[in-house]
Amino acid sequence: MNRALPLSRIIVRRAPLQTQQMKMSNVISRTIEKLISKYGPTRTTIGNARSLLHNCKNRADDPYWYTHGMVSHDFRSKQIMLMVHIWMMHKKLISEGDDGHVVQECLFDELWEDTSNRIRGAGINELSVNKYLKEVQGYSFRVCLELDHVLSLSKKTVTPKLLREQFGDTIMSPPNVKLEEEENNRVLVDSEVEEVIVDEMATVVLRQVFLNREDITVAHILEFARYLRHEQQSLMAVSREAIFDSRVEWGPLPNFKSLKGGDRSERGDKNNKHIADKATTAEKPKGEWKEATAADGKTYYWNTLTRESTWDKPKELEKNEA
Repeated sequence: MNRALPLSRIIVRRAPLQTQQMKMSNVISRTIEKLISKYGPTRTTIGNARSLLHNCKNRADDPYWYTHGMVSHDFRSKQIMLMVHIWMMHKKLISEGDDGHVVQECLFDELWEDTSNRIRGAGINELSVNKYLKEVQGYSFRVCLELDHVLSLSKKTVTPKLLREQFGDTIMSPPNVKLEEEENNRVLVDSEVEEVIVDEMATVVLRQVFLNREDITVAHILEFARYLRHEQQSLMAVSREAIFDSRVEWGPLPNFKSLKGGDRSERGDKNNKHIADKATTAEKPKGEWKEATAADGKTYYWNTLTRESTWDKPKELEKNEA
């Protein structure tokens, strides 16, 4: 006849099995944590990417672009405006090594999720959302690739001959064959290469942002291109700490208002006049320092000229407020 074991002996016998299960559970948990930290984005990384996306959206959605800037209000134009700012943020992130690559991947994931929602908001049937998203991704990546090509230009790829062809014979036009040969072998200075880069960016802007519209002047396009180049270079100078804290702010908007025909409200578009007035008011800075909020909710301050950022309120800002 089988006798029941005492309760104390049952507990003793089960204890080693429970201990082994706990140890195994801890090993599995640690392994999962390591895999997530190595291959998957953390909550902080996703929050950083979302903050950077909202940063780009806020600048691309500024009413100034669609009044003084003469950018069209259609979905494609607004998407391209967003993409040129996403492209600048992308170039900065990939320069920050593996951590930057992880954030920029999350940035594009958040971008396409946001784009899908905007496609739905435009009244597209749910069954057709992916089809339209693929089309949007096509022209979005196209503008990024064209801007990448512009940045690949250097002293080795930009020659005096190309510079003359770009800007006409009035620039560096040698008087004879011998001088022409010497001129073609000359190494260009940085300012000459920079001039070509801005001009090539202007070509991308005309083609992708304005779709080769005939009512857009050369001066208008060049002003846009200079803004694009300046912001791209300034963003590359932002500190690693600031970019991963989402403490990134844009510089001044292009000065379209000083250009002839650069204001739709002055051309009789009464519907946009109140937007133009609002953009003009928002454009006036209160000193060189501005207040902003990081991804974790903390307040920081950034300089509109140097792009420097700090957690402490600058004395100049305190004086302006006083």
